[in-house]
Amino acid sequence: MLHTVEQYGSEDWLTGNIYPIIQDSVPRFEWEMYVPLIAEINRLKREKNAVILGHNYMVPEIFHGISDYKGDSLGLSEEARNTDADIIVFCGVHFMAETAKILNPHRMVLIPDLDAGCSLSESITAADVRLLKERYPGVPIVTYMNTPADIKAESDIVCTSANAVSVVESMGTDRVIFLPDEYLARNVAAQTDVDVITWHGTCIVQADFVGSTTGMIGYLDRARSNHVILVTECSMSDNVQAAHPDLEFVKPCTLCPHMKKITLEKTLISLQELKYEVDVPEDIRERAWQALDRMLAVKRDKVAT
Repeated sequence: MLHTVEQYGSEDWLTGNIYPIIQDSVPRFEWEMYVPLIAEINRLKREKNAVILGHNYMVPEIFHGISDYKGDSLGLSEEARNTDADIIVFCGVHFMAETAKILNPHRMVLIPDLDAGCSLSESITAADVRLLKERYPGVPIVTYMNTPADIKAESDIVCTSANAVSVVESMGTDRVIFLPDEYLARNVAAQTDVDVITWHGTCIVQADFVGSTTGMIGYLDRARSNHVILVTECSMSDNVQAAHPDLEFVKPCTLCPHMKKITLEKTLISLQELKYEVDVPEDIRERAWQALDRMLAVKRDKVAT
């Protein structure tokens, strides 16, 4: 049974502490509709020993209202590996929830919407990777986090935009295959002497700074100007602005329709009914875990910290 916003009061921590952070992005009348959902989700988390991981692209009411850990793919992978919760609810897209399951095979991992996919992760198949191995024998494969488990299982190591250069250079080779993000691969190639073989994969969402979502926030911590043009996903723009209320933002953002499939209502149902559970076959999980484990031993790129 959900409570009403009147039972919490305007000075309660739900509205008194959180709403001022996001008031520029969420109208007051919308926030008051969210409060009962947020309260029930947070109650169920305590009852079921669950933790919610919220990606930087989540809408503000999820990012600030219910997420126990917030961040980019690398940061959330580290949190997923370290959690002692019985249940992990991943407010992100499917490959992220898969990653949490790979790192936590004995914990229940839920995603609020099974259709929360990723245009980039769907741009390549495991068969494509095997063909690349035949074409470039002995060349290590570095795979971007935004891929399904079976792609990671075919890879030597995984990376995120936060540590891509460091991961490529950690291989100790003159050449690597970088999958599947063509644009990220080009950025990496410009920052290293390693020969980077690319794949024609792109994300539907794409300056003074180019980097991970966490890297963008860190860069703004050191910004010398009060005016910022932030080109990224729309909710990411809102969440960065909330972290820097003193800066004036121009936000020519692009909406990620996959991330927007994750809502408070779906997250509540996921916790109530323990749906939808994410699983990874053990033979794929073990090989993917090795690639992820190698990544987690590599530090973030210096520019992204």
